[in-house]
Amino acid sequence: MARRRKEIIAVRSLQGSDLGIFAAHRPTTASKQRAIQINGEVAARILSATKYRSRNCMFDCYCTFQDTEERSPRPLNKSQKNWRLGGKKLEGKEFGVIDSLDFVLIRSVELNDGSLPVSMTFIARAARPKMHARISSMATTRLKHNMTVYGEGDKEFLMLASLCPLAPPEAGT
Repeated sequence: MARRRKEIIAVRSLQGSDLGIFAAHRPTTASKQRAIQINGEVAARILSATKYRSRNCMFDCYCTFQDTEERSPRPLNKSQKNWRLGGKKLEGKEFGVIDSLDFVLIRSVELNDGSLPVSMTFIARAARPKMHARISSMATTRLKHNMTVYGEGDKEFLMLASLCPLAPPEAGT
């Protein structure tokens, strides 16, 4: 019987360079980056050893922000020195309120080889100020290079999991 892998939620404090993933920010974003940067330590927790060594993994990624849902394949890969979670741009004017120092929550099982989906939820101060403040007070002291990871055993995990839903089964499966 296969052992169940632990879930993790990576929290990233978004930087200006991360905003290029949103169509709404592209006209005003100086950075040409079109993905969310992921720290190497975090990538090593998300990816299986084989995928980490290959520097590339494709995920079925379920993205949410307020009432907006988007599902598409998204690569997590390393180019030069940085890991990035990219894919097609996120369309919609609602993403325009997301700004630097807002948060993205990335939920996965540890050591994911791409066979299980990943969920990504954005928490913007402009849209959910109380929740943003709660995450900020909880995560700020733990952030290393703008990221931290909470596992199922951490007391904060359940609160973060309630904000970042698991990807629902795809239609027809």
